[in-house]
Amino acid sequence: MNLRKIIFTAVVGLVLVMSPIAVSAQTTVNSGSATYGSWVVHDLAVSGSTLGKVESYKVDRDLVVWTEINEYLGRRYLRVWNGATVEQLAAMSISDWGQRSDFYDTVTGQYDVSDGVVVWSQRDGRDLDILVYRNNLIEQLTHNDYDDEHPITSNGRIAWTARMNQVYKLMVSDVFGLRSVAEYHVMNYAFSGDNLFWLNIDRRFNQFRVFCSTGNQTNILSEGEVRPLKYNYFLVNDVGGAAWEVLRSDLGNFGMQLVYSSTDGYSSREIFRRQRWFYDLTVADYREDGTLLVNAHDVQTKNLDNTSLIHTSGSWEATVVTKSVASRAQSTINAIVRHQTPDTSSPLIVRYDDGFQDFISLERVRHNLFVADGDVIAAAKNENGGLLLYKDRQVTVILTGGRDVKSIVTRGGTTAWTYENVNGMLKLSVATPAILVGNAAGAKFVTGHLVKADGSQSVYLATPAGDRYVFPAEGQFYSWYDSFDSLETISANELAAMPLTGAVLYPVRTLVKTPSSPKVYTVGSDGQLHWVTDGLVLTTLYGQNWNRQVHDLPESFITAYRFGGAVSDSTGYYSVALIR
Repeated sequence: MNLRKIIFTAVVGLVLVMSPIAVSAQTTVNSGSATYGSWVVHDLAVSGSTLGKVESYKVDRDLVVWTEINEYLGRRYLRVWNGATVEQLAAMSISDWGQRSDFYDTVTGQYDVSDGVVVWSQRDGRDLDILVYRNNLIEQLTHNDYDDEHPITSNGRIAWTARMNQVYKLMVSDVFGLRSVAEYHVMNYAFSGDNLFWLNIDRRFNQFRVFCSTGNQTNILSEGEVRPLKYNYFLVNDVGGAAWEVLRSDLGNFGMQLVYSSTDGYSSREIFRRQRWFYDLTVADYREDGTLLVNAHDVQTKNLDNTSLIHTSGSWEATVVTKSVASRAQSTINAIVRHQTPDTSSPLIVRYDDGFQDFISLERVRHNLFVADGDVIAAAKNENGGLLLYKDRQVTVILTGGRDVKSIVTRGGTTAWTYENVNGMLKLSVATPAILVGNAAGAKFVTGHLVKADGSQSVYLATPAGDRYVFPAEGQFYSWYDSFDSLETISANELAAMPLTGAVLYPVRTLVKTPSSPKVYTVGSDGQLHWVTDGLVLTTLYGQNWNRQVHDLPESFITAYRFGGAVSDSTGYYSVALIR
């Protein structure tokens, strides 16, 4: 959506007198639909309670999509949760997704969700076709006499394979139309932002080749005698870049294991290499800045610790840690996360790019059952079940009735997980970041989704309670959202039925100032502004470049806040910034 057409509601003269709310360092949550601190937890599905059992799920920002199966009826159901309600998108025979593939999972390879769009394959009576859910509507994208399957989506683009005479052709639908972008046997493909990467083999020349479609242009990124080492073949960073492994037997006496990277989809370069028979490589993660985390196991040595987790850009390498086994590593926007002891359940260590390193918690995390995305880390507790959610250097513990978490997915700030309840049934739950709002009654955290009236450009936050909050300016909007992908258009009457309750505030710990004053304030968890009187506190907590993180607060909106006590040291800062 064009930003210039968006109207952020002014609040000149609107005084929001706010009362404090309680604060603390750690939150313990009993799973259920409720708000706790800066998270809102919802229970979405329980196996056996309705139509069947939870089979799989995917997450993207405001949407959670999952499948349930009823083996007695032989049916599979595809459902979506949009932050407020659950909708059934499809009901089909279990056998509809029974096609075997060497490159995609039988179930999760048949649907995808990203940027407010859900895509899936479904049989229309003759063959498999691609269906799309967006803007609360379902449309059938393909109509033909052959199978279309394995759909993926990103930034509104959709890709899938058309299986014609046992040859997979790669199809794309976007602003440039519906077309084929690869005419030879397609083996694996993935989106990263707008860029679509794929691997195929041209049997005329017996060559593996990597391509990228950046929209209306297709680029060859590598070709020749290369062999994929594992699937999924591409590791993407969701901002347009991808990395992949190749094997070159024509380099050196024993061949080389190589990792290539493309940060823009137009060109690629070698980013890491080791001699084939002397090292065993495992790529751990590909970061947004185009750097790579890779485990290199030296098979020649007999030392106890001979596996190094290496952080590399291609022009430099830095060893993060050396252990006896490979370390699972995940990245946030500014940190690397790993186990303290990589071969067993142990606490997680987070190392920030500025060199600061600490445990996210002293709780042991189940072995390799942790994920990270954006600024969120989610991990399964090892003792007594439960989930750890780590954001803004604060941990929230979500209890699961003493039951172990089985799986976790986090993306776009939303985290979903499964665990078995006391009856042994698999339960699917989701935690979404709550948004700080305020009015005359005080400040509080709420969950909600973006709405606007048909024919209007004013955007509001609508809550499950049926009310709405204004975004006073761009700053407040972009402090919570990075796009308008999840914006829902409703009728003017529907919008008018939602009482205008208050305003969306900046997130807790945001630094703000007014143009007329040099004073820098932090937003407390009480919704009040607290003057940070000592610049050393800002340097310690926000880094040397803290001044680049300060948001200008218009004079007209400063009256929407109350002022709390000043902060003069780190202890005072944490007393106002930590959320109960």
